[in-house]
Amino acid sequence: MSNQVKPRYAMQWARTVKLENDTRKSDPELIELAKKMESVISPDEKDRRKILSYLSGLIFVITLSALIFFNVPRIYRIVLFVPILATYIFQQQSRNGMCGISLKGSWDPDSCGIRKIEDDDLREKIMRKGSQFFKTSFLYAAILTIPFLMF
Repeated sequence: MSNQVKPRYAMQWARTVKLENDTRKSDPELIELAKKMESVISPDEKDRRKILSYLSGLIFVITLSALIFFNVPRIYRIVLFVPILATYIFQQQSRNGMCGISLKGSWDPDSCGIRKIEDDDLREKIMRKGSQFFKTSFLYAAILTIPFLMF
Protein backbone atom coordinates (compact mmCIF):
# COMPACT_ATOMS: atom_id res chain seq x y z
CA MET A 1 0.00 0.00 0.00
CA SER A 2 2.78 2.47 0.77
CA ASN A 3 4.25 2.41 -2.78
CA GLN A 4 0.90 3.12 -4.47
CA VAL A 5 0.14 6.63 -5.65
CA LYS A 6 -3.03 8.02 -4.13
CA PRO A 7 -5.40 9.58 -6.67
CA ARG A 8 -5.86 13.34 -6.49
CA TYR A 9 -9.19 15.04 -6.82
CA ALA A 10 -10.18 18.60 -7.65
CA MET A 11 -13.39 20.56 -7.55
CA GLN A 12 -14.44 21.76 -10.98
CA TRP A 13 -17.70 23.69 -11.03
CA ALA A 14 -19.26 21.90 -8.04
CA ARG A 15 -18.35 18.38 -9.06
CA THR A 16 -15.38 16.29 -8.06
CA VAL A 17 -13.09 15.16 -10.85
CA LYS A 18 -10.34 12.57 -10.51
CA LEU A 19 -7.02 13.93 -11.74
CA GLU A 20 -4.25 12.01 -13.39
CA ASN A 21 -0.89 12.34 -11.67
CA ASP A 22 0.58 14.67 -14.28
CA THR A 23 -2.39 16.90 -15.19
CA ARG A 24 -1.53 19.83 -12.93
CA LYS A 25 1.94 21.28 -13.23
CA SER A 26 3.20 24.28 -11.35
CA ASP A 27 3.74 27.40 -13.44
CA PRO A 28 6.64 29.54 -12.18
CA GLU A 29 5.33 32.61 -14.05
CA LEU A 30 2.01 32.45 -12.18
CA ILE A 31 3.84 32.07 -8.87
CA GLU A 32 6.02 35.13 -9.57
CA LEU A 33 2.98 37.15 -10.64
CA ALA A 34 1.15 36.09 -7.47
CA LYS A 35 4.14 37.16 -5.35
CA LYS A 36 4.18 40.56 -7.03
CA MET A 37 0.42 41.07 -6.70
CA GLU A 38 0.18 39.35 -3.28
CA SER A 39 -2.60 37.15 -4.67
CA VAL A 40 -3.43 33.73 -3.23
CA ILE A 41 -5.75 32.34 -5.93
CA SER A 42 -5.29 31.55 -9.60
CA PRO A 43 -6.78 33.58 -12.47
CA ASP A 44 -9.29 30.78 -13.15
CA GLU A 45 -10.45 30.88 -9.55
CA LYS A 46 -10.81 34.67 -9.77
CA ASP A 47 -13.15 34.21 -12.74
CA ARG A 48 -15.23 31.68 -10.79
CA ARG A 49 -15.52 34.07 -7.87
CA LYS A 50 -16.69 36.86 -10.18
CA ILE A 51 -19.50 34.60 -11.42
CA LEU A 52 -20.37 33.75 -7.81
CA SER A 53 -20.59 37.47 -7.02
CA TYR A 54 -23.13 37.93 -9.81
CA LEU A 55 -25.11 34.96 -8.52
CA SER A 56 -25.03 36.34 -4.96
CA GLY A 57 -26.21 39.70 -6.26
CA LEU A 58 -29.12 37.97 -7.99
CA ILE A 59 -30.00 36.19 -4.74
CA PHE A 60 -29.94 39.58 -2.99
CA VAL A 61 -32.37 41.08 -5.51
CA ILE A 62 -34.71 38.09 -5.28
CA THR A 63 -34.64 38.14 -1.46
CA LEU A 64 -35.28 41.88 -1.32
CA SER A 65 -38.14 41.58 -3.81
CA ALA A 66 -39.71 38.77 -1.78
CA LEU A 67 -39.41 40.73 1.47
CA ILE A 68 -41.07 43.78 -0.10
CA PHE A 69 -43.74 41.76 -1.94
CA PHE A 70 -44.82 39.88 1.19
CA ASN A 71 -44.68 43.05 3.28
CA VAL A 72 -42.35 41.50 5.87
CA PRO A 73 -41.53 43.72 8.89
CA ARG A 74 -38.36 45.75 8.44
CA ILE A 75 -36.45 43.98 11.20
CA TYR A 76 -36.49 40.77 9.17
CA ARG A 77 -34.61 42.53 6.40
CA ILE A 78 -31.49 41.76 8.42
CA VAL A 79 -31.34 38.55 6.37
CA LEU A 80 -30.15 40.75 3.48
CA PHE A 81 -26.79 40.95 5.26
CA VAL A 82 -25.86 37.45 4.05
CA PRO A 83 -26.30 37.99 0.28
CA ILE A 84 -24.79 41.48 0.54
CA LEU A 85 -21.75 40.04 2.34
CA ALA A 86 -21.43 37.18 -0.15
CA THR A 87 -21.71 39.53 -3.13
CA TYR A 88 -19.13 41.92 -1.73
CA ILE A 89 -16.68 39.22 -0.67
CA PHE A 90 -16.83 37.32 -3.97
CA GLN A 91 -16.45 40.53 -5.98
CA GLN A 92 -13.47 41.67 -3.93
CA GLN A 93 -11.90 38.21 -4.06
CA SER A 94 -12.05 38.28 -7.84
CA ARG A 95 -10.39 41.71 -7.84
CA ASN A 96 -7.80 41.32 -5.07
CA GLY A 97 -7.03 37.60 -5.22
CA MET A 98 -7.65 37.18 -1.48
CA CYS A 99 -9.65 34.36 0.07
CA GLY A 100 -9.90 32.38 3.30
CA ILE A 101 -6.72 30.39 2.74
CA SER A 102 -4.74 33.62 3.09
CA LEU A 103 -5.57 33.67 6.81
CA LYS A 104 -3.61 30.43 7.27
CA GLY A 105 -0.62 31.64 5.23
CA SER A 106 -1.41 29.35 2.31
CA TRP A 107 -2.06 29.92 -1.38
CA ASP A 108 -2.89 28.30 -4.71
CA PRO A 109 -1.65 30.74 -7.39
CA ASP A 110 -1.32 28.14 -10.15
CA SER A 111 -4.21 25.71 -9.41
CA CYS A 112 -1.82 22.99 -8.29
CA GLY A 113 -3.27 22.64 -4.83
CA ILE A 114 -3.25 24.66 -1.65
CA ARG A 115 0.15 24.85 -0.03
CA LYS A 116 1.93 26.92 2.61
CA ILE A 117 3.80 30.02 1.46
CA GLU A 118 7.53 29.42 1.95
CA ASP A 119 8.65 33.07 2.05
CA ASP A 120 8.06 34.26 5.63
CA ASP A 121 7.80 37.97 4.77
CA LEU A 122 5.32 37.32 1.96
CA ARG A 123 3.31 34.98 4.19
CA GLU A 124 3.05 37.66 6.91
CA LYS A 125 2.03 40.30 4.35
CA ILE A 126 -0.64 38.08 2.85
CA MET A 127 -1.99 37.03 6.24
CA ARG A 128 -2.28 40.69 7.29
CA LYS A 129 -3.87 41.61 3.96
CA GLY A 130 -6.33 38.71 4.25
CA SER A 131 -7.29 39.65 7.80
CA GLN A 132 -7.85 43.27 6.81
CA PHE A 133 -9.81 42.13 3.74
CA PHE A 134 -12.34 40.15 5.78
CA LYS A 135 -12.70 42.83 8.47
CA THR A 136 -13.51 45.51 5.89
CA SER A 137 -15.85 43.13 4.04
CA PHE A 138 -17.97 42.58 7.15
CA LEU A 139 -17.95 46.30 7.90
CA TYR A 140 -19.06 47.28 4.38
CA ALA A 141 -21.77 44.62 4.33
CA ALA A 142 -23.11 45.89 7.68
CA ILE A 143 -23.09 49.48 6.43
CA LEU A 144 -24.89 48.48 3.23
CA THR A 145 -27.52 46.55 5.20
CA ILE A 146 -28.50 49.48 7.44
CA PRO A 147 -30.48 51.45 4.79
CA PHE A 148 -32.61 48.39 4.03
CA LEU A 149 -33.55 48.17 7.71
CA MET A 150 -34.53 51.83 7.85
CA PHE A 151 -36.61 52.23 4.68
